[in-house]
Amino acid sequence: MAEGSDEDESSKTEEPTQHRLDEAFKKGQIAYSKEVLHWMMLGTAGLTIMMFSWFIGHKFRQSFSVYLIHPEQFFIDSETTAELLWRIIFDFFLLTLPLLGFYMAAALTGGFLQTKFAISTEALQLKFDRLSPMKGLQRIFSKKSLVEFVKGLFKIFIVGLALYIFFRSKLDQIEGLIFVPADKIIGILSGYIIKAIIIVISAMAIISIMDYLFQKFELLKSLRMTKDEVKREHKNLDGDPQIKHKRRQIAQQRIKMNLKEAVGRATAIITNPTHFAVAIEYNPDEMNAPIVIAKGVDTIALKMRELAKEKDIPIYENPPLARALYASVELEQEIPSEHYQAVAEVIRFVMKLKKQYF
Repeated sequence: MAEGSDEDESSKTEEPTQHRLDEAFKKGQIAYSKEVLHWMMLGTAGLTIMMFSWFIGHKFRQSFSVYLIHPEQFFIDSETTAELLWRIIFDFFLLTLPLLGFYMAAALTGGFLQTKFAISTEALQLKFDRLSPMKGLQRIFSKKSLVEFVKGLFKIFIVGLALYIFFRSKLDQIEGLIFVPADKIIGILSGYIIKAIIIVISAMAIISIMDYLFQKFELLKSLRMTKDEVKREHKNLDGDPQIKHKRRQIAQQRIKMNLKEAVGRATAIITNPTHFAVAIEYNPDEMNAPIVIAKGVDTIALKMRELAKEKDIPIYENPPLARALYASVELEQEIPSEHYQAVAEVIRFVMKLKKQYF
């Protein structure tokens, strides 16, 4: 059984198609890194503590100094102890509430940025195999769990090493604190703590980037396809009305983009005047004869005329010539010699217009 599974995995040599990636995204299969989430939460907590530590310290002193400086004001017994405790807890909660708000916002942002603000209903569905004790044991002792364990050890090692190097370099200064006045020690230690927080956040940033790239690699690896799967998918999608409609939309957008560019460099637009339109370009220094750079009928012809008016490209009405050029000349080809005389009239018309304006 395992042998067959290995063969199946080895045959998946093709990168996942866009359709397979889209389907996986709908099912909630995305590159999701918990380390990115942890980094954003830790970074936000660290930054808010650094930014608002003075304010929090001030409020703490205001709220709790009365309990420490004038304890005689409080009569402690079985009834007042609970009331006093709840008052302290409430004051503490009010002080830390903004920090908790930032912390929760960071957690939500870290999750939504990775999931691109999409919620998969399929991922939220109850699956009874998740409740199976055997399945649970398999997950605990799976390859993924081992990888997570190794990642945890690696994270502890990197962060610990960074902090060790930092405090090792400050060891002499820390030992010298015994000679520093007590009122200045707190300021110096606060500086060390802030630097340590920055080091931890920076180390976590590196770990997060590495883990996200690893998760991306693992996801793409799990979504790889066999050659037969790719062929079957293309075959199925070719008959899908939605895919066909989407392809037509893309084709129309490309036509519009190409038309806009072609009409913009046209020397003139020859029209039917309503059903046919042919854009020609002529540069006597570079070309032996004018070339056809765009052509269309009905709606495309109308679009060409609109673009020509927007860009002040001359429009010349000659129904026989427009139909003949549309039928006989491919894009980027020179006009045949039998149409030289008629096209020369168009060029003279354009030159006359240029003389009038310039």
